[in-house]
Amino acid sequence: MTPQIPKLRFPEFTGEWKRQKLGDVTDKITDGTHDTPKPTLEGVPFLTAIHIKDGEIDYKNCYFLPKEVHDQIYKRCNPEKGDLLLVNIGAGTATCSTNIVDYEFSLKNVALIKPNKKIIDPYYLGQFQRNKSSKIFNQLTSGGAQPFLSLKEISKLEISLPSLPEQTKIANFLTAIDTKIQQLTQKKALLEEYKKGVMQQLFTQQIRFKDENGEDYPDWEEKRLGEVCLKIKDGTHFSPKILDNGDFQYLTSKNVKNGYIDFNSIQFISKDEHEKIYKSCDVKYGDVLLTKDGTIGQVCVNTLNYEFSLLSSVAYLRLNSDNDNYFLYHLLISSTGQKEIS
Repeated sequence: MTPQIPKLRFPEFTGEWKRQKLGDVTDKITDGTHDTPKPTLEGVPFLTAIHIKDGEIDYKNCYFLPKEVHDQIYKRCNPEKGDLLLVNIGAGTATCSTNIVDYEFSLKNVALIKPNKKIIDPYYLGQFQRNKSSKIFNQLTSGGAQPFLSLKEISKLEISLPSLPEQTKIANFLTAIDTKIQQLTQKKALLEEYKKGVMQQLFTQQIRFKDENGEDYPDWEEKRLGEVCLKIKDGTHFSPKILDNGDFQYLTSKNVKNGYIDFNSIQFISKDEHEKIYKSCDVKYGDVLLTKDGTIGQVCVNTLNYEFSLLSSVAYLRLNSDNDNYFLYHLLISSTGQKEIS
């Protein structure tokens, strides 16, 4: 294989990296059962493709099999600590993670890759293969068929190999980052749960703030949304011609998420089409966007200070000066607001 020198590396390492096929640096490449054994309430753990995430394996929510069924599968596919588990069929194809447990379990629709530890660090293999997952998946789905990676194709996948000490250094560095990400993700989840609880108490007025003088604020009033908005308007009811890259962005309900505008699947239209739509739907900075068709009840505040067009599945709410748009946003995404929308 063609040698290579990386542009970024730890300073204590020099020399070229080698490119080798996965089959040449592993002791075994196989996969789990192709049958559909009936899960039981208890027994030996049984993992399928849905349990394999990017860099994480969901051991807690696994299925179970009787020991005699597990034993038949395990004869051929025996995952051990440090092995790479890679989804090889379906929507999650190429998703992979390194096995971190040392007890037995069975697999279905998941490939098992046993690294030769004299050649490749198991955790380096996991990090490298995770980095390639999206590219492999996109290549497999370009033809429109259900993605599938045969064991033969897996063995032909190429991997870049530095020396074992450099592999270990890279793996340890990236694993430390993964650990930090997991900690922050858990912290974010806890904060989101805390925020939900506080929002519920705030909008049901179980908790009330006081003003700067320590006095109670005035009693809340109940009004209809139309009474506090200067304008409530939705986008076009016609379908403009969508361009790969046009003059103006065109938002639909799939682009409005609770808290932000999702640009991953943004569409474009021509200047002429936009001007026709914008005459009646002149969405401005600070307007509250609310989905009203398809996925109903998604909300965000428009933080874009340039013009764009909306489909009729999205409405914008423009509040009068006596009311706060971010208050309305939080009210609409709270359980109180979502219940009202439902």
